[in-house]
Amino acid sequence: MKLGIGPFGLKPVLSTGVASGVALLDLLLVAGAAAAVGVLLTGGWAWESPFGLVRAYTATNLLYGLALAGVLRRTVLGRFTRFLGVVDLDALSARLEDRVSGLASAAAQLDGRTAGRIAAAVILASSIAKVLNAYYYYGFCCGDDVDIHEMSLAYLFGEHWPIWDIRSAVYPIGFIYPAQAAAYGMGFVEPQ
Repeated sequence: MKLGIGPFGLKPVLSTGVASGVALLDLLLVAGAAAAVGVLLTGGWAWESPFGLVRAYTATNLLYGLALAGVLRRTVLGRFTRFLGVVDLDALSARLEDRVSGLASAAAQLDGRTAGRIAAAVILASSIAKVLNAYYYYGFCCGDDVDIHEMSLAYLFGEHWPIWDIRSAVYPIGFIYPAQAAAYGMGFVEPQ
């Protein structure tokens, strides 16, 4: 990196390779965010590529990748504060911090009755959304839960049960299996 004279005094001038790398990472972040929003809005999709079937049914892995790339972008490449060469990340961070502190102070000034009404409205809206999903979408009530337990219990007991297409084994094996293995190790064999 060389030092050059800019409109506000001395500022870093990026070499072409580093600037290209930062711009590429920024473009990948934008493309990943667009893909995650697309998956969230459409419910996902599958397509045949020359390398095999590519499926994107959940945005979870995309969001993990975006978070990792965002942390990398902000920590390792933090001195490059212009996102896509346009948005000043430091100014954006300061504005977001001001907004969040404003929300926190507004929430601190709420009385108990108003806070209860807000909580009741959120609970009501969530309940209505769940009832509508259960009514309009088959499988809402009997979806992946059985398959998650089939996968984790099959692993626990060494069985090879046919499991419906679970998109990722991270949740069943990473969260459900340890709880079931601990319960089984303590002697809880029957569901009662």
